[in-house]
Amino acid sequence: MATLRFGLLGPVTSHYGSTPVALGPPQRRAVLTALLLQPGQALTVAALRERVWPGPPPPPRSPPSTCTSTTCAAPWRGTKARATSTRHA
Repeated sequence: MATLRFGLLGPVTSHYGSTPVALGPPQRRAVLTALLLQPGQALTVAALRERVWPGPPPPPRSPPSTCTSTTCAAPWRGTKARATSTRHA
């Protein structure tokens, strides 16, 4: 079974097995990075907004929930990927 991996040092990257996964625009990558840095923990919308949008809140057309739902679903839609978390010391 193929594994979904994420790279956070340097550019944010993802691979499903050996196939690169397109992660989308920078804002979506920022949301993904914020979520990956807190494995196994929920982030409130306020905490996510603070990490991803450090200035004024985003315009109403791009709320964190929209960005988060597309971040969590789009890149590996149609695969049998499942989320696991591994920390390296």
